Amino acid sequence: RSLAVKTIFFAIAIIPIGFLFYVNTNPQGVIEKTQGNKIIQTIASRMDLRLIAQEPRISGWKVGIAAIADRPLLGYGPENFFIAFNRHYDPSLPQIGPVAGVPGNTWWDRAHNIFIDIGVAAGLPAVAVYIAFVLVLLWQLQRVKNKVPEQTTLVHALQAAIISYVAANLVSFDTLSTHIIFFLDVGCSLFLICQAFR
Repeated sequence: RSLAVKTIFFAIAIIPIGFLFYVNTNPQGVIEKTQGNKIIQTIASRMDLRLIAQEPRISGWKVGIAAIADRPLLGYGPENFFIAFNRHYDPSLPQIGPVAGVPGNTWWDRAHNIFIDIGVAAGLPAVAVYIAFVLVLLWQLQRVKNKVPEQTTLVHALQAAIISYVAANLVSFDTLSTHIIFFLDVGCSLFLICQAFR
């Protein structure tokens, strides 16, 4: 049964990898074969590595990394990414520019990457603390799994939620809803850890 489940998951994982390879080796073929199917064309355009290289987020990340290099210890302060962006803005970067028709618009107030956001706001020590906090939390949850086997499903769900939160924030930014979910995950995790090791 375990081998069958692993085979199914492997087969499911191969499908997007194969589609990614096909889109990037034969982009015109995808457009011709999917005429009228906007869903597949949208997915194919998101998987085209040439378009991903022109993604505005990557240009924003370059500006954010330059800002971190400028103030690596304390950063620019909370909610001040736009100041760092304006100071290190490079108009030669692709797909990055002001919002049309809005005079004086700073147009970038978030880095669309949690680590760059934290680095610009509070410096590299804060990034190290954030990474350490997440890793220690995942490690302690793993210890709970080993000590209290009946909590394995809940602990595994919390670990998956924390990993997916960090993964989603690699290309996005925090909002109130994501903060609430993360704080609930952390609170539930700390509760289980305290119960298991008191």
